[in-house]
Amino acid sequence: MIGPLVFYVWRPGQVRAGQTQSIALVTKENADKTVNLSVFPDGSPDAIFLKNVPMRSQEIAHHCFVQFPNSVAALEQRVSQLENDLVEMLDRVDRKRKAVG
Repeated sequence: MIGPLVFYVWRPGQVRAGQTQSIALVTKENADKTVNLSVFPDGSPDAIFLKNVPMRSQEIAHHCFVQFPNSVAALEQRVSQLENDLVEMLDRVDRKRKAVG
């Protein structure tokens, strides 16, 4: 999991530039499933390094990370579905043509 972008959720008293979340880069996945992050708060020229940050859960709502939506995977899935729909439609048209002709 090293390398993907995630959102870091700030502690309530640590809101940065009016934002409760900042973009972060995973630099290491630890054995206990926490991660080390380089957090990039808006308006700050420097990243903040944080160690042992857990994933957000029902029990953990702050000082945690949330996985960034993977828009590429969603687009690939949508394209695949559209391809399948198109093949089905062409098959139906072909069957109708054969039935009529």
